[in-house]
Amino acid sequence: MKNKTFLFFAAVMFLFTVDSCQHHYPVSLVEADSLVYSNPKAALQKLDSLSLCLDTTQKADVMYLRLLKMTAKDKLYMSFGTLDSVQSLVGYYEDNGDKQLLPRAYYMLGRMFVESEDVPSALAAYRKVLAQLEQHEDIRLRGITNAQLGEMFGRQEILSLALSFYKEAFLCDSLLADEVGMLYDMRDMGTSFDYLGMKDSANVCFRKALTKAREVKDDDMEHELLLHLANSYLDVNADSVAKYMFLVNDFELLDRCEEGCIKGAYLQMISRDKAADSVFTDILPQTTGALKLEILRRLVGLSCELESYEKAKKYVKAYLRLSDSLKIVGAKEQEAKGLALYDYTHQMERGNVLEIQNKNKQIALLIAAICLILLLLVLFAYWELSIVKKLRLQNRIKEWRLGALLKTKKEQNAEIYEQVGLASYVEAGNHLSQEGWLSLEESVENHYPGFKEKLYSCSKLSEHEFRVCLLIKAKVPTSKIALLTSRASSAISTTKQRLYKKLTSEQGSAEDLDKLLAILWLDEIGVFEMRIQMRMPF
Repeated sequence: MKNKTFLFFAAVMFLFTVDSCQHHYPVSLVEADSLVYSNPKAALQKLDSLSLCLDTTQKADVMYLRLLKMTAKDKLYMSFGTLDSVQSLVGYYEDNGDKQLLPRAYYMLGRMFVESEDVPSALAAYRKVLAQLEQHEDIRLRGITNAQLGEMFGRQEILSLALSFYKEAFLCDSLLADEVGMLYDMRDMGTSFDYLGMKDSANVCFRKALTKAREVKDDDMEHELLLHLANSYLDVNADSVAKYMFLVNDFELLDRCEEGCIKGAYLQMISRDKAADSVFTDILPQTTGALKLEILRRLVGLSCELESYEKAKKYVKAYLRLSDSLKIVGAKEQEAKGLALYDYTHQMERGNVLEIQNKNKQIALLIAAICLILLLLVLFAYWELSIVKKLRLQNRIKEWRLGALLKTKKEQNAEIYEQVGLASYVEAGNHLSQEGWLSLEESVENHYPGFKEKLYSCSKLSEHEFRVCLLIKAKVPTSKIALLTSRASSAISTTKQRLYKKLTSEQGSAEDLDKLLAILWLDEIGVFEMRIQMRMPF
């Protein structure tokens, strides 16, 4: 009898213990939780009212309320706390709180590290989220965590990893039938494909996302996607650019700078150089970073096309200053990128993020980090040397300045024509004599000192190739070059293409060579050598 009584009480105590481990939250808190992702504003209002009447003796309820408030504020792009407050929340759930809520606490910790730009710590927190979700599955949290990881690796330009995370996020949102989430995932996948040079895949994602944006009536996203599609066709298909830009104009402009850059590039594609120059000049003061760099690059080419060489000089100098500053910033950020990536892959192999307690493994990680830092320092030193080399080149270029910059290009070309008598050869339909070639070379050298030296410093040219360059410098059309050299016009075009590749190590058209040689007279700013060093299109 005594044994039966003991077993009865033991069973009761066991059931009590099990029930106590499964805390029953107030219905109002659970209802607020259901609104956190779909309607964070309403959820926050509900949580604020609950704060006034919640039983503060129930710590589990209080911590749950704090977690929900942080989540709702984060969704509304509001400040959701301090690092200490988030870490205390994580500590509570790690020690004795509801383990099903622990991955959500880790997610908020990751968001806090993202806000403070602590990339390695943010990655570690998100990896903890995914590790915990293997025990407590939460498809929505898995989706948004993968989206966050995708964004972080995308910012660090580790695009293949970013794309894999975006794909995982899309899968999760598809299982939830989350139309808005799927829309953003397709946008992000398209952006990753675009940066990876996979234009066809990018456009498929952008078009699908555009259809989805119109279905959910998200005008802002529709505007953004139209800009993405227009941008993807720049320098490829002017009609497609015009098509998507026309649709963009139906919306209130959200980013005048990005739209302006695309408009300017489109105008440049259709040879409306003055209009393009006006657009770029208007938005230049409002831009920063890579977008400003792109606009300056295009303005250099446009200024040369419009023969505004003083402007070209100004833009080149601005381009070099900004390019150098961005490279310096990039070098400083590279350490964090490398450490974060190493930390991530290291933890992926072991399946337990940032919880490795073995001292030998910690030492190995530290040694690897130190080696990585040393490698980055070596690379940075190499980059510094390349900068010095570039500056030396620019100083050499300054020594090649023309004796008289007051004469216009057209006047100089007219003088060359007159001195050499090119017009008489063309009218007579004769090729240029040996004496004529010598006279042409001398005249070009007088007007453009160092012309031959600059050409041969880039590549060894044949006699025919050098003569073609002389005629191009004298602004002789392709058809007349063919006549003077006793060649077909098609052969001259082929020669021009070959010459462009020789001088720049890049593929280009006959027109590209004409533009290249046309700016060789800008000795003060070294446009030609800068183009060779920086691979900047004209």
